[in-house]
Amino acid sequence: MNRILKRITLFLMVFLLSLCLTSQLLAAPPGQGKKADSEKHQFRHQSQEERKIAPPGLQDGRTPPGLVDKGGLPPGLHGRSLDELPPGIRNNRNFQEAIKKLREKEEEKKKVFTLSVVGSKFIIIPDEDATTATYKAVLTDEAGNKEEVTASWKLLHDKDGVSIDRKGVLEITASAEPGTVTLVADYTTGEGDAEKTYRGSLTVELYKQVVGAIKIEGKQFVALKGDETEPLQLAYTATVKDQEGRAIPDKEVTWSVETTAELELADGKVTIAKLPERGEEITFTLRAKYMVDGEVFKSTSLTVIVYYPVVNNIIITGNSEITLPDQGKEVTEEYEAVVVDQHGQKMEKEVVWFLSDSLPGVTLDDGILTVTGEAARGSFWLWVFNEVISGFEVTIV
Repeated sequence: MNRILKRITLFLMVFLLSLCLTSQLLAAPPGQGKKADSEKHQFRHQSQEERKIAPPGLQDGRTPPGLVDKGGLPPGLHGRSLDELPPGIRNNRNFQEAIKKLREKEEEKKKVFTLSVVGSKFIIIPDEDATTATYKAVLTDEAGNKEEVTASWKLLHDKDGVSIDRKGVLEITASAEPGTVTLVADYTTGEGDAEKTYRGSLTVELYKQVVGAIKIEGKQFVALKGDETEPLQLAYTATVKDQEGRAIPDKEVTWSVETTAELELADGKVTIAKLPERGEEITFTLRAKYMVDGEVFKSTSLTVIVYYPVVNNIIITGNSEITLPDQGKEVTEEYEAVVVDQHGQKMEKEVVWFLSDSLPGVTLDDGILTVTGEAARGSFWLWVFNEVISGFEVTIV
């Protein structure tokens, strides 16, 4: 009897448990049971590393309701590095955009730029009124790329008779004193934390011109070809230069000539009525003078020779020593021959090249010398000819 009662009791307990489970399933919304199973499965597969970093409220990878639209982080997250932040924050789109902007600002600050002031380094103080010079500000990056920029301008130190405007135009008046003035350009780029100012400067020398020398320009050696017509006209100019070797504009000179030939001189222009005979020359000396109050302040002269050129010499240039190459190899050297006339002036003449002897391993072709490994050490001569002969010694070592 006891055994039968035990079986009835066990059956009733199983039956009641089944009724409880069935009532719970019927009471749950459709799909809720599957969703719960899915979330449990997802949580079981979450990495152990993420569970260690993320607080309990963040371990599902989402922002907890209490932090949505909030401006701060929980106290436990303050001071953490990017890698230590929970995935839900580290992978947040707005947070990633903020990190990107921060890194762009940092990269911009790392870029190296230089600002240069470009313009004349020397300015002549005018005798009256004023003179101007325009300057530019040029920004150069690490790669050497240049860009003209709009900068603010000023003088490092004030100077009487000197000023610069906002466009970089420097004005020098007649009241300015000789010396130097430093121009400063400032260029600002970026905003807020990214704002940066670059500065460039240039020191300009101001000076008053004083006559220092006179230079005559024109042909000194006039080589006739034989087909010129009479009269022969030659033109010369004289430039008055200051103490720095720079031309002084609007300075006049007085011309004169010394010669026994029949010629005329007018404002630097020479007219020779009769050309010399072959073998003869015409020589004259031009003189240019700068006058102050009727007195000669500076003067210079140029002696001119008019002649028929003849070959006087041939000048050979090139390497006088050659190292003997190994067997089976060769080296080449190029030589140049210049024909000059009786006054040392170059003539457009061709020459013939040759060796004095036939040498094993050595050949010469129109100024190109070739030496092979079969050559012997020692010296020999290169020769050229055009009306006169000239030689050049070469040594193989």
